Amino acid sequence: MDEKLRPIRCHLEYLLNKADEYQAHLIHRCRLMTFAYLVEGLCRVVPTFLKSCHPFFSYLEHTARSCLPHRPPLPLYIRTQLLQFSQQLCSRLEELILTYASYNFLTLEETNPLSISHFFIGHCQVNHIKLSIYRYCCPAPFQPSPSCRLFKLMRWNVERERGIEREAGEREEQERGGRKTSTEYYFLCYEEIKLWSIGHWVQMYPNPQTEDIYEW
Repeated sequence: MDEKLRPIRCHLEYLLNKADEYQAHLIHRCRLMTFAYLVEGLCRVVPTFLKSCHPFFSYLEHTARSCLPHRPPLPLYIRTQLLQFSQQLCSRLEELILTYASYNFLTLEETNPLSISHFFIGHCQVNHIKLSIYRYCCPAPFQPSPSCRLFKLMRWNVERERGIEREAGEREEQERGGRKTSTEYYFLCYEEIKLWSIGHWVQMYPNPQTEDIYEW
């Protein structure tokens, strides 16, 4: 097991070194901002690097956390080590994102479709449930209201396969149309008084079941 961890640790060190490299070059290149192509390049650095980290995050989380009937669990110390790798990279990427945001090369505002308010840190599967995990770079209001005191720090996209316990006719329809899933969203939040909570986001308004498009 220790031998198998060695290449994983090497890949982690490679990604951490790349993050250090991007951050070190940021200040140097800011002195040359008269060149428009440098500005455009710096705006693309973090989004591109985050995407390149997706496979590594997915491998770590899936290997450490997935619970599948046909696969026996790994030893605890191996799973702990993999999750520590994930946490190391996660913390370093958060620092990188905040640094680039401080120079206005990206935005953390969640309402902006081009923002990097949160980033993907892996996925895992528990039987027929798939979890995709995201981490917020800085506290994001749970609701757009100015009086909202609840802030999001993590999100889980929970995908459940539909029709597993449905009637035979529905299962046949599912097989013909391909596997269908439904997605729910869960957040890890805290209040201003630093009390942690975990809950399920439920849309109340507008009514998600309404057929009247004018209510939207």
